[in-house]
This record gives sequence, C-alpha cells and structure tokens, in this order.
Amino acid sequence: MDEESFYSVCPEKLCAYMAEQCGRVKVAVDPFCGAGGNVIHLARRFDKGTVIFFALKINKTVFVEIK
Repeated sequence: MDEESFYSVCPEKLCAYMAEQCGRVKVAVDPFCGAGGNVIHLARRFDKGTVIFFALKINKTVFVEIK
C-alpha cells in the first residue's frame, strides 16, 4: 500500500458495518474504492451478488472474481 492509499483506508469495523447495513442486494457499487476495504467486505457479504468498483488510478486497482 502506498502513502496515498494509507490515508484513504476506511477502518475494517466500519467497512464490515456498512456492508451489513446494505442488506441483501444483487448489485453494490463503490464509485471511489480507494484501498478497497469496502469492496472486500461487500464481496464477502454478497455471495450471490455483484460488487462493482471504480478507482481513479488504474494501477492501484486489482480485478478479482470471487466464487
């Protein structure tokens, strides 16, 4: 993680809480994924859904398919 990403990280407990509050939706979108903490928790929560995320700097984004 680079210095810029370090300052955009959302605390893990907050990421888990926000994902829990989303309920059971089919699609979740994180338009400013930063370091990806929210995306990770959303993907863990939505076992049969889709999580879409965007980053301003493509070199910091990792594309992952979770099965």
